[in-house]
Amino acid sequence: MAQGAQKIILIVDDEEALREALGKILEDDGYGIIVAESGEQAIEILRDHSVDLILTDMRMPGMSGLDLLKKVREIHSTLGVIILTGYGEIESYIEAMHFGALEYVSKPFKVNELKFIVNKILNNSSD
Repeated sequence: MAQGAQKIILIVDDEEALREALGKILEDDGYGIIVAESGEQAIEILRDHSVDLILTDMRMPGMSGLDLLKKVREIHSTLGVIILTGYGEIESYIEAMHFGALEYVSKPFKVNELKFIVNKILNNSSD
């Protein structure tokens, strides 16, 4: 990736207000944002767009964040995925980490903590 090129983040959440708020926060940090309201829509977007990081809710109608993570691994083995969840279940945490999630963030989260995690991941990648 060329130095200075904008990093693209795909935000996947069934709650429109959260997608919009996260998108605004991360756009203000200079990232390009693509949003999806479902895991299925996210997979379609990944077929047509190159993204640098995915932020996905764990619990969504249809495809869960964990199911999305598994599908992403089939398409992009090294694409970074952060799971956001309102349910801090140890089993899903372990499974998410097993399938290569980079972080597992509980809601409600502190904006500065999430921004720190995103910046750390995107600015320390080898791309």
